[in-house]
Amino acid sequence: MFVTPQLDCIIVGLDWIQSKITNWNFPDQWVELRGLRVPVHVRPELAQCHRIVAAADVKIPPLSERDVEAYAVLPQLAVDKPGRATRATMLESGLIVAGTVLPNRAMDLTLRVMNPTGKPIQLQKGVRCNTEAVEVI
Repeated sequence: MFVTPQLDCIIVGLDWIQSKITNWNFPDQWVELRGLRVPVHVRPELAQCHRIVAAADVKIPPLSERDVEAYAVLPQLAVDKPGRATRATMLESGLIVAGTVLPNRAMDLTLRVMNPTGKPIQLQKGVRCNTEAVEVI
């Protein structure tokens, strides 16, 4: 089994499936695992869902902006070809994530975060922002 915070799904190998899954019912969407019937959920909306995630807790001082280390969460193992960008978004904390074109990779990314308030705000590790496909010309 492959485990990473960069994927929103479970990926298991054929050897694991052959040794653990005793019955797979495609029409009714369930598998039998150790004698238990487990439903299999199809989530086609994940095919287009990409996110960028803050990699560490960071305190953003009042009335300032800061680059925050981040990584991508992908709907599949491969990084797709189209460019991706964040859209300016206000988080529940009051911080603003700037709209930024992202490089075509999954690691070593940067979120530009602004604090427009008069008090410091802690950006929590794991905060996610959606990205969208863009054409870089």
